[in-house]
Amino acid sequence: MLKLLKKPLDGAILPFVKFSGITSFGALNQIKKALNTRKVGHTGTLDSFADGLLVAVVGRYTKLASYITGCDKEYLAVFKFGEETDTLDPSGVVIKRGKLPNYQALMDIVPNFVGKQSQIPPNYSAVHFNGRRSSDLMRSGEKVELQAREIEIFSIDVLEVNTTENQDIAKNPFVEEVMLKISCSKGTYIRALARDMALACGSFAFVSKLRRTRVGNFNLADAVGARMLPEFSVDNYVDVDTGIESNEIIAGCVSFSESIAKTVGLKTLELKSDFYDRFVNGRFIKKYWFKGFKPSGCQTTFAVFCCNEFCGIVNGTDGGFEYGAVFADKKR
Repeated sequence: MLKLLKKPLDGAILPFVKFSGITSFGALNQIKKALNTRKVGHTGTLDSFADGLLVAVVGRYTKLASYITGCDKEYLAVFKFGEETDTLDPSGVVIKRGKLPNYQALMDIVPNFVGKQSQIPPNYSAVHFNGRRSSDLMRSGEKVELQAREIEIFSIDVLEVNTTENQDIAKNPFVEEVMLKISCSKGTYIRALARDMALACGSFAFVSKLRRTRVGNFNLADAVGARMLPEFSVDNYVDVDTGIESNEIIAGCVSFSESIAKTVGLKTLELKSDFYDRFVNGRFIKKYWFKGFKPSGCQTTFAVFCCNEFCGIVNGTDGGFEYGAVFADKKR
């Protein structure tokens, strides 16, 4: 028997699996139904063809989305060489064809894409151009010229290589597909990486499969629905039932704790219980409200806790504090 919440949650974080074939927004519908709320957001879009980790924020915690979105991410990806589609994914139309790269040429250029670099996002993306999403402009036949953005790729690991006629890599064969594990910063487009790596070794490519495995310290293995995902590989594809029971969704919801705050890169402050009411009512913040506060000399964002209860976000400097958001109840 399915369990549905009768009363909406005030706030929760839910590491959740998005399955291939549905949009990130569509994936939230199951959460909204199970938790009896319309107030659900996510912390970073996954393309429709991709699957993997989507960190959802519920209720008042939707205000935390921007902090989690800024976390580093990790992906598994399969690049298919010899063709480039207009969307740089399998849903697009092939617009370029070229020769396959040989194994050594591909291996030689991989290290060149690790580190800080400029990357031009795909034209079919959520990046805005002249005030509109570039993907919407492309679909309406308008011209888009996106500017390069600074990103950082921390590591690229080659996990699997498919060569023509399954030749031994010692013979430097041509590569049809490669599976990579990629760790990168916010704003990195794996589809753009496939395009650029292929061009660097004299070929074309698009991303045929993509799975997000980590957001900050949130891991796919711990997400609701992870057990339903098929193994990720160059050849493997299994169509799965994307229905996750409401019981699992409810059980997977977690509160925003000090450990999660540190996971998303926030420093923490302990609010003295005597000043709880003043804080949640938005009074002017005093430094002595917090235990062991030490000025750092620079602007810092803190997650504030009182007796293990998450109270809110503040921005602090040596000159004082200002509220970012208050999450605690005014009645305790």
